[in-house]
Amino acid sequence: MTAEASVETGLVHCPAPGCECLCVHPVGVEVNSGGVITDVDHEGTRITKGKADGRGVTILVRFVCEWGHASLLRFHFHKGSTEFEIVPTSDPETYELKPTIWRD
Repeated sequence: MTAEASVETGLVHCPAPGCECLCVHPVGVEVNSGGVITDVDHEGTRITKGKADGRGVTILVRFVCEWGHASLLRFHFHKGSTEFEIVPTSDPETYELKPTIWRD
């Protein structure tokens, strides 16, 4: 599933090949602003120092579908333009059903 198709439906679909699961949980958000990295997940908020990602801010929203596929919604701002993409990831640290950031 491409990012464009997800935007058209208004729902985030799992982008893993052959999955297209609609039960996709937000499990984390990371904002990298010039190497100052703010990470939010079910455990809370942490701020660390790291490496800048290009010349503009990068925002990552981490998702895991109920079948266990991890994916990233990535926004990157540079020179007045913001690009975005939804990509599957096989990062072993995120490739599991992690708790949703918050739910009642």
